[in-house]
Formats: sequence, structure tokens, C-alpha cells
Amino acid sequence: MLAIHFRPLALLWVVLALAMPSVCAQEDSLLDRLREYLKQGDTAAAREAIRKEPAEVRESLKRLVDDFDRSIHSMRNQPEQRRVRYSEDLLNFGIELGRLYAQEMGDRSLLMMFEIRQDRIQATKWLNEKRFREALDLIEGIRSKAEELQDTSFLVSTYISRAYAYLGLEQSEKALGDCEKALELARRLDDAEKLALSLYNVGAAYLHLGRYADSVAYSRDAAEAAKKVGKTIWEGNAWLNLGSASLMSGDFEQATRAFTVALELFERSNDVLGKGRAFYNLGIVFHRRQQWELAAANLEKSLPFVRDVDIRHSHDIDDYNEVEGKVLELLLSAYQNFDPKSEKISRHRKDLEELLKHKPSSAPAHGHHH
Repeated sequence: MLAIHFRPLALLWVVLALAMPSVCAQEDSLLDRLREYLKQGDTAAAREAIRKEPAEVRESLKRLVDDFDRSIHSMRNQPEQRRVRYSEDLLNFGIELGRLYAQEMGDRSLLMMFEIRQDRIQATKWLNEKRFREALDLIEGIRSKAEELQDTSFLVSTYISRAYAYLGLEQSEKALGDCEKALELARRLDDAEKLALSLYNVGAAYLHLGRYADSVAYSRDAAEAAKKVGKTIWEGNAWLNLGSASLMSGDFEQATRAFTVALELFERSNDVLGKGRAFYNLGIVFHRRQQWELAAANLEKSLPFVRDVDIRHSHDIDDYNEVEGKVLELLLSAYQNFDPKSEKISRHRKDLEELLKHKPSSAPAHGHHH
């Protein structure tokens, strides 16, 4: 029987963060006092404090920006990988205090820092809703203000967000350009975490462009950089991209090694989403190598994951689960090649037939024969 070939799962972009939250607000008695004034509605006392200690309030607002940035995270133990969590309390406090500071001191820069962060959260929501043109327009305004503020650290993730918008609009070369700009800025900052994140996204951009050798090189660098900063999930994601690029270029041995390393990392960190992706990709590479039993074993392990979450986009599954359909087709092919009497064939065929009833007419075909 002829094998069915599918593209491996290419991981998408890291728009804000893949880390768990680090909400350890810095102690600041001045901020605590100002927060209490505003909570009580005593703006007059807050204004007086700003006038008396403008330099100290400015430094406190800068620390508040850092605290807010640390609050941004995505819950990896839930399917919504790119649905952003953040401290709304810190954001609202920063905007309110920043506005008072701007009115009293004539300096809007700190208020703008909070406003562009608020805008980027909105842009990320639009990206997740595939409203790419609206997101791109908003991100361009954010980028312009961040450059005006010389907020280089914020610019790194802003360029990555814009790259994702370009990718959604099928402008892959522009996406790569923004990922490379983010990488250049991360190197200038000498920020090890942003370097790891930026290397990962350059590797992902090359993967989407079909420049597999470049993707392998950058993904390997990203894995090493993530390991240095102790980001096991980032490291695993980089190995997944390295494996995908290797598989697409026909290097099945390297792809198998990369996906196996990724699986070990995700098991170590108990990352459910990562494990699902690793099993899925291992199933594909073993299928391509015509190692039918190993293909079936890994695809069977991937099924619970792909039925729980769309592992391509890390969001809730639509009415039609395209990835599940791919897994079922591959499983049927594998069993028919090594165990044609398996009782699992009829069960998977029935599941596939039921699934296809929900397939929209616009959905692409699952695979193609070679």
C-alpha cells in the first residue's frame, strides 16, 4: 500500500511569552502609597506626591512597567497557548498613575509605555482571532511609539508580533525580516532570554519559507540558548522545529532524533501540549520511514492530545478537527501495512467517517499519495 505523506507540525510564533508568570512585584512604599490614594479616590494627594517627589515617582513607574511585563504569560497547562494572561490591576494602575504624572510633569513617556502595552494585548487578541490586517495596523502604531520611546526590550516582542501578522497575511519574507530585526535587537540588548526567543522565531520563519537548512541551524542555536536560560519548554519547541525542518528536507534520521529529544524535554517539564506535538511528529516521521509499528504506536499516543486541543494553534478545536483526521488516516495506513487484521482498523475507520461528516467544503484534503 502506498504511504500517505503529511507535512510535519511546524510550530507557530511566540507572540508574547511561553513562560509561566513571574509576578513578583518589586517592593515600593511610594507606589503603595500612591495606589492607596487612587483606590480611595484621593487624586489630590496623589498629585501632591508626584509634585514633591517627581524623580522618585518616575523611577517607581518604570519599575511598575517591569512588574507588568513580568505578569504577562500563557498558561501551558491549558490549551490556550497564545491567549494571554496579564495583571489587569497593574496595567490599570500604571495608566491611571502615568496619566496623573503626565498632567503634573508634562511628560507622557511613562503613560505611553503602558498604553502601548495595552494596545499590544489587544493586537494579540486580534492575531488569535485571525484578524491579521487590523492587528498589523495596530502593531505598526505600537512599533512607532516604542521606537520613539527607545523601549528596545518591548520592540523585540513587537517585531515578533508583527511577524505573526505578516505570516497570517501570507507575507512570509516580511515575517522573516521582522524576526531578524527582533534577533538583532536581542543581541544588542545582551538579553539571554530574548535571544533564545528571537533565535527560535527566525528558525520558525525559515521553516515556513521552506529554507530548511537555515531553519535547522537557527533552531539548534535556539535550543542551546533556551537550555542556557533554563527554559525547557522553549528548548523542546526548538527541537520540534529542527525536527520538522529535517523531515521536510528528507533527513529522517535527524528528524527522529530531534523529535525524540523534544519528547524527553516535554515529559521532563510535564508539558501536555508539547507531548502531543512530539508524538504526532514522531508518528509522521516513522510513517515516512515505513516503520509502521512505531508510527502506529506514536500516533495512537497523539490521539488523546489532538482530540483535546488543536495542537497546530494551541486553541480550542473547531467543529471539524483536521489534525484528528490526519492522525486517523495515517493510523489506518500504518495498520494496513503491518497488521491488516487489527481490530483497530474498523474503529478508526468508523471514527474517520464520523469526523468527515463535519468537514466543511472549503477544508483542504488531508494528504496526498506518492
